[in-house]
Amino acid sequence: MPRLLLPRILVLCSLLLVPATFVRATESTPATLIAAKDLLNLKQLDSPTLSPDGASVVYVVRSIELKPDAKDDWTYHTHLWIAAVDGSSAPRRLTFAGNNNNSPAWHPDGRRIAFVRGGSGPGERAQVHVLNLAGGEAEPVTQLETGAGNPRWSPDGKRLLFSSSLSYAQVRDTLEKTGTDATPPWSVEKPGRSANDTGNWNLKSGSKGKAASPNDDTKSAKLPSTDPDGSLAEMREWLAKNESEGSPRVTSRYNFLAEGDLQTELSFAQLYVQDDLPGAVAKPLAIGFEGKNAAEWMMDNQHLIYVAARDAGENPDRQFGRNSLYLIEIE
Repeated sequence: MPRLLLPRILVLCSLLLVPATFVRATESTPATLIAAKDLLNLKQLDSPTLSPDGASVVYVVRSIELKPDAKDDWTYHTHLWIAAVDGSSAPRRLTFAGNNNNSPAWHPDGRRIAFVRGGSGPGERAQVHVLNLAGGEAEPVTQLETGAGNPRWSPDGKRLLFSSSLSYAQVRDTLEKTGTDATPPWSVEKPGRSANDTGNWNLKSGSKGKAASPNDDTKSAKLPSTDPDGSLAEMREWLAKNESEGSPRVTSRYNFLAEGDLQTELSFAQLYVQDDLPGAVAKPLAIGFEGKNAAEWMMDNQHLIYVAARDAGENPDRQFGRNSLYLIEIE
């Protein structure tokens, strides 16, 4: 009997010791729960872009940082970093100015990087900057009122392609200034109405976000007179003016819901090409009521390929992702 009981006693003792050991380990290591503030320490990586020789990669690091002189107010920062592909050197940060630096694109010579830097003040748009890896500050190379994004160097490095988003009102204004028909190719779907049958009230003047006044000579055309008790045309102008000021907010769009606000007016990504020379001016490519996205250079340096709606004669909100590839000659 003693020989039969001994193994059982040993097993029982070992089982009794396990909980005691677990308790001692727990007591020696203070338990902490994940707090919301811990999430602010996470870093996100994005947009890896290889150098022409394949030795280096530039990428975007997104972090959440405490605003200056603030205790509980945080904001997103995005900056460019560079790393050796073979791990021979530690990654290093390339951009320090601004809070929003993204969309890196290597110059074919491997010595410069084009990227997008967000505006530094209220109403300022993001612009394309170029950073020389030999040293110095990044220099802005675009000055579009509507901002610039998605830079792409031509294969020969002599020109820079980028995009800018124009509202319906801005596309209309651009076409009217050049004497081009500013009527969209699709129906406005409003009984008894036609496209652009009122003034271009949604065209904002400067960065103040106000509609242009009838006396503003900087616009392509002066705005018509308004009168809520006048003629039918004057009443329509009065309503259009109020709508442009958000009193009330009116839209006839189908896809008007955005993440943080309503997008009551259509917008269209347009393409621009600019020579890689000091003081060069951006050249728009076929401005129109059609968004041109994901543009890339062809190897002949003369053509671009991009994605756009398959049926230009249909309201963009009715397209539902039905796109095609298009080829355009720069000249």
